[in-house]
Amino acid sequence: MRLDNALLVRASLALLAPLALVSFQPAQAARWIKCTPTTVSVDGAPPAAAQNPIAFALRQAAPGATIELAAGDYPGFMLGFDNKNDASNAPISGGTPAEPIVVRGGVGVRVVPAGRGDTIAICQQITCGYVRFEELSIVPGPRAGVIFYRSGPGQVHRGFSFHDCDILGEFDHARQSGPSSKWGVSAHQIADFEWKGVRRASRVENIKEEHAFYLQNTVGDVTIENVEARRLGRTFVQLVARSHEGPAASGTVAIRNCKIDDACIAEGDGYKGGSAITVAGTGEQCTVRIEGNVVRAGHEAALRKLTRAGEPYGSGACVVWDGGDARGNGTVIVRRNEFAFAPGCGDRPLASFAACRELVLDGNVFRVGNTKVAALALDPRDEFGRPKSKPNGKVALGAANTLAGALEAAGTLYGENPAAALEKLHGQGR
Repeated sequence: MRLDNALLVRASLALLAPLALVSFQPAQAARWIKCTPTTVSVDGAPPAAAQNPIAFALRQAAPGATIELAAGDYPGFMLGFDNKNDASNAPISGGTPAEPIVVRGGVGVRVVPAGRGDTIAICQQITCGYVRFEELSIVPGPRAGVIFYRSGPGQVHRGFSFHDCDILGEFDHARQSGPSSKWGVSAHQIADFEWKGVRRASRVENIKEEHAFYLQNTVGDVTIENVEARRLGRTFVQLVARSHEGPAASGTVAIRNCKIDDACIAEGDGYKGGSAITVAGTGEQCTVRIEGNVVRAGHEAALRKLTRAGEPYGSGACVVWDGGDARGNGTVIVRRNEFAFAPGCGDRPLASFAACRELVLDGNVFRVGNTKVAALALDPRDEFGRPKSKPNGKVALGAANTLAGALEAAGTLYGENPAAALEKLHGQGR
């Protein structure tokens, strides 16, 4: 009888072995991993059941490995948390600059919250980096689609990139119904970060409460490129480096070739939660490049009701200031953008710039919707004539800027021929 029991135990363990693998952290040695929403195949081995296929695959992946995802819904996952017993966590070091780990989705591949507040959560309890995600459709949780946790001193989220990925919230602002979401991406102390459309435009849509990209205390280069965003609770990008939350920003932050429609429309903010692109006190060592973007509001009739009684729909397209912090901003380059609100829309200057060590305005179009506000404001004042922010240092002009609306400069309004007034104030011949 004892022999029979022993044989039974050994046989049971043999049957369970493929499933038991998912509970431990094997060495990162695999080069090619294929996943379905319920299984993982490592380097050609038979598929094994996995509670969280992406997290399990990341645990196996060597630097330079490719993880291929078949179509279907995958549960959200975590990286870099010091919890080896959580099947949804990958406690790994990741890839290298030369050999990132690639997680490749495709048509029909979705990553869903699965009961968590954040769909993809990244921490530095275990130092990890250099992972590239491709062609994922991310459904944001109640808090974030992707979150990079606030790190300790000296910790950096380095080398994460998202190519041809989407964040598709499910909240309908026009009907005020659907699942909640706070952020598309919330990131603290990131470097060498990319979110870009490579083969097509990336999409970020229907975020209920706040920002598509909330970038805090960046410590290296960041690129947001070829993204189409619409129906956002607050901003498309909010870039800040609050002195009580971490170091001053450094590197270059590029917001390039994006199209933004109808930002800052959350009911919780009275439909006035900032401007579509907001830069607020990064510190002087950070260069910000805002280039080739189109920012619009008010062209979708179903949303025009989302405003306070007696006030126009919409807020602003772009604002750069100190955010009330001790830090100002470094060099800010604003080039070949089109800021265009529909007639009657906007409750503040369409674009407003202050607290820049150096500001470059080069070949932009500023097309105001509400003629009661300025198309472009430099060093704006409040209703009592007080500066709203630290002043700009140097303002330089490149190719001619088109102003369909007034120029406000340090509290003075130039309603007639504002482009000529801008050249007179800041052009080379001044």
